[in-house]
Amino acid sequence: MLDQDDSLDRLSESIGRQRELSIQIGDELESQGELLEDLDVVVDRSRSRLDGAKRRLDRFSRKAKDNGTLLSPWCFFTLPSLFLFSSLHLSFTLPLLLCKSLPRT
Repeated sequence: MLDQDDSLDRLSESIGRQRELSIQIGDELESQGELLEDLDVVVDRSRSRLDGAKRRLDRFSRKAKDNGTLLSPWCFFTLPSLFLFSSLHLSFTLPLLLCKSLPRT
């Protein structure tokens, strides 16, 4: 009978630890879900900016083609810079979002 009581006590402790662990896992999943939602917003915003830059580039390209003019060297520098800026914005924002998930000490 004492052996059964000891076994039940150990089983109860083990179930308690598993419950606490499952609560911690649930909290972590919720936190990671919030980070993913934040990241999704940033990616959507960056995608919109890139799409806008692409539309402007396409419009400019059509106008230049219709007018029969050549693109100046200034355009070859400015337009890629717009794309680079949009990409850099995402590369700087992403680590900031990921830092939110680091444990605080």
